[in-house]
Amino acid sequence: MHETHPQRGGATRRSVMAAALTTGVLATLGPTASAAASSGTVRSTAAASTASWFARPAKSVRPRFRWWWPDGLVDPVEIAREVDRMADAGFGGAEIAAVHHSITDTSVLDTTRHGWGSPAWRDGVTAALRQAARRGLTIDLTLGPSWPVAVPGLTPDDDAAVKELAYGKATLTGGAAYDGPVPASVYAPASGVTQQKLVAVQAARVNTAYSSGKATGLDAESVTDLTGQVSGGRLSWTPPDSATWVILSYWQRGSGQQPEAGPHSSPAAYVVDHFSAAGTAAVTRYWDSTILDSTLRQLLRSAGGTFFEDSVELETKGLQWTSGLPAAFREHTGRDLLPYLPAVVLDNGNQIFAFEARLSQEIRHDFWETVSGLFNKHHLGALTSWAHGHGMKMRSQPYGLQTDAIASAAVLDVPEGESLGFKNLDDYRCLAGGRDMAGHRILSCEAGAYAGGAYNTTWDKFLRTMGGAYAAGVNQTVIHGFSYATAPGVSWPGFAAFSPYSGAPGYGESWGPRQPTWHHVPDITAYLGRVHEVLQSGTVRADIAVFRQTGYTATGIGASWLTSTGVPLGWTHQFLSGPLLDLPTAKVSGRRLAPDGPAYKALFLEGDFFYGSNPTLAVADARRLLKFARAGLPTVLLGTFDQALTPGLPDAGEQAELRSLTAQLLALSNVRQITDKTLVGAAFAELGVTSDAVYSVPSTLLNAHRVTDDADFYYLCNGKHAETVKPAVVLIDHDVTLRATHRKGAGAVPYLLDPWSGRVTRLAQYTQDRDAFTFRATLQPGETLVVALGAPGLFGDRSGSRPHAVATDADTALFADGSLAVRAFTAGIRTTTLSTGRKVTTEIPEVPASVPLDRWTLSVDDWQPGATATTTTIVTHSLALDALLPWSQIPELADVGGIGRYRTTVTLPTTWTSGMGALLRLGNVSDTCRVSVNGTQLGPVDRLNPVVDLGGHLRHGANVIEVEVATPLFNRLRISNPTVFGTSARQAYGLVGPVRLTPYVQQKVS
Repeated sequence: MHETHPQRGGATRRSVMAAALTTGVLATLGPTASAAASSGTVRSTAAASTASWFARPAKSVRPRFRWWWPDGLVDPVEIAREVDRMADAGFGGAEIAAVHHSITDTSVLDTTRHGWGSPAWRDGVTAALRQAARRGLTIDLTLGPSWPVAVPGLTPDDDAAVKELAYGKATLTGGAAYDGPVPASVYAPASGVTQQKLVAVQAARVNTAYSSGKATGLDAESVTDLTGQVSGGRLSWTPPDSATWVILSYWQRGSGQQPEAGPHSSPAAYVVDHFSAAGTAAVTRYWDSTILDSTLRQLLRSAGGTFFEDSVELETKGLQWTSGLPAAFREHTGRDLLPYLPAVVLDNGNQIFAFEARLSQEIRHDFWETVSGLFNKHHLGALTSWAHGHGMKMRSQPYGLQTDAIASAAVLDVPEGESLGFKNLDDYRCLAGGRDMAGHRILSCEAGAYAGGAYNTTWDKFLRTMGGAYAAGVNQTVIHGFSYATAPGVSWPGFAAFSPYSGAPGYGESWGPRQPTWHHVPDITAYLGRVHEVLQSGTVRADIAVFRQTGYTATGIGASWLTSTGVPLGWTHQFLSGPLLDLPTAKVSGRRLAPDGPAYKALFLEGDFFYGSNPTLAVADARRLLKFARAGLPTVLLGTFDQALTPGLPDAGEQAELRSLTAQLLALSNVRQITDKTLVGAAFAELGVTSDAVYSVPSTLLNAHRVTDDADFYYLCNGKHAETVKPAVVLIDHDVTLRATHRKGAGAVPYLLDPWSGRVTRLAQYTQDRDAFTFRATLQPGETLVVALGAPGLFGDRSGSRPHAVATDADTALFADGSLAVRAFTAGIRTTTLSTGRKVTTEIPEVPASVPLDRWTLSVDDWQPGATATTTTIVTHSLALDALLPWSQIPELADVGGIGRYRTTVTLPTTWTSGMGALLRLGNVSDTCRVSVNGTQLGPVDRLNPVVDLGGHLRHGANVIEVEVATPLFNRLRISNPTVFGTSARQAYGLVGPVRLTPYVQQKVS
């Protein structure tokens, strides 16, 4: 989890780490990598042919929880009970994480007896795994307490501990000599750090012409190594001229970083070196020797899921470092690192020295590219291989550093993003590119963390957030989160990992039985499970591969035309970086890149946003792009790539070789170079490249496309690119064209898959042009639609290949019981044009008028603190309402959170027949709800468009309608815990409406 996401220092890295990724990491995984890759293309290719596959999603695709424990201060009986609660609510598993930011006095947790990794903690893990195995759930384990990954007993001075490179400085003017101790670091070592090693001492001449911002300019040619002149910790040196010089010292030492909000263990844990084999070995050795006894090893193989690492938040005021960096830099670049250190050393995340601008960029690029290779090889790759040895997979949020997260996503079994820290959907698309090029299946998301969101987060807000993320490649949610029941000193309704946070409501929600909305959560989990089921099926398809020279994510930087213009027209894209081009999937066939995977139709390249949008391209990557283009891949370059630059320091002749390669590339007939981003779409059109989804107008509609052996699946969402995008998303109502691409696509028909009800019905009104199907999409903000293009009868549909409507002046056309029907809200003659060309008229008799529902009786179960922090007292309020208002405006309910049951009676005329029905439009309702008619509870209500079809449940005469609404607890906590929650305004809970019953008549089209 990221609470803040500063991009430390300058943005740098190199895309040519293919050897580190392919031979140095993936090769170490051996057969497991191939097995993981194959899993990305086989899921549900056969199962998708049945309706039950969609209606009853497997537990493996159900949403999961981040399960926060107060370290090992847990009761195994309570742990088993909480597993049952999750299972009963329809969740698929949980990730155990030691997180307790809300507890400021951690002594109450007694880490000696109940710390992370202690016998008490292991007993809790054992209980969780055992009960999960009984219930068919899986349990994930974080690799250390809180984050970043740390090991108890490690000291900051150990070789395996995280390192920093600190600098010292002395300034000489007017030719003055220096005679004194080697300049000490500008920052004192962190607590517990007792050792530091002098790496080098240098002198450099100041050149203010190269100064940039706070960085002092230096002449690169003047850098002089003075290390050999140090004696007894002292240095004597005289500058060769009267210019201003700086003497720089570099000190390697432990950064002393500990995991967040500790201590969590006894002895205390310190963060490991993420760039060395020693750091990872310390992690795996601790698990193998201290935690994983024979019982836990066996349970992991029966109920274990993944080992997990949170976002890599290595904090230092100096430069992230490892002792092997100089040797790795020489191996990677053929150059010594030390002469270039002034251009990369950091002071609290800021560059403090700079050479000539272009040279500084090249050096920083090469440095961070080297770091990226070490991180992917020694940390992520090694941990993934170790996890496989225990029958587990490796899941990680591989960002927070200046490293190639796109390449990291290819190393991991399960890369993960986050809704809090990711700035927009392109951040997910970066990880999706790595996942899909490596042939993996899952892109996970730490979902639903909001600053100040404790006890006021609604499922409506959660679903709006995740709707767009699913369109960008996410297909698993790890919900943030489920807190263990209790801890010493907590108040009602129990322990919450992040609340209070600095005395205020904290990050994210503590879902569970303590929340009134838990009563309706099975509806949410089933919805999410069905979305996941679809989005984990078969193989992803994306229109465009965007090549990114620098593979960062969590930056919010996208692809110019595609993000701003292409996506609103229906285009889809993912990001690739250099190492991915060496993977086995990186081949071209039939004008497609990765034809057995995403099957990109074209490659798009533009200037590197992280380096001033310069047209950089590594020689190795240029060779690959030329190879792809020669094999027929359409390629569009935005920028002056005829004048391309190497991203790092070029070797002799390397720049000329790059220009030769780009000249050959640009000479090909299937390659276009443009300098105006508004012409990108025209360039694709010239090359015959079109999107699989096409919108009739620019839209906020987002889409994701997956293909199985027997169907194309399109997930559609009226969402937004980023949480902060203005204006707000509004209703859309326009035509959408989707293309059938699967191998059995001939003769396909479209189906609507409703993720709320689980029902699959054949779409009744559309036009068809060969493999393209056009229909009307009308979606409220955040609302989703899933469409499948498959053979008649694919989901057991009884309409077969019967004619469908291509046009009608009725309000709706639909297939009901296998027959085409129309639905209308007013009387009259309706004309329907069939796909055969025949026109059919249908007479609609008188339809009862729409009825506003204003008068209700309301019974509210008011959830209040009980005798202990984990018990709840329920007080009942009964009211008669002449108008619907939010509870915050009803004096008796202003400070209430709980469950309200609204009841009203509607009398329908004696002319009511079985061919009539009605839509119940609920309007504004917060938060979750269910509807009953005449004592029969209906199916789940779409939280993003709460309209319920009451067809078949109404009768002439009196009809009782009941709406049950569950709310968050925030309004109650404002009163029961005002110190934390009292400064915030009340939330508008309840059924606010306007509520209206709109009758219709439905008639078969004969």
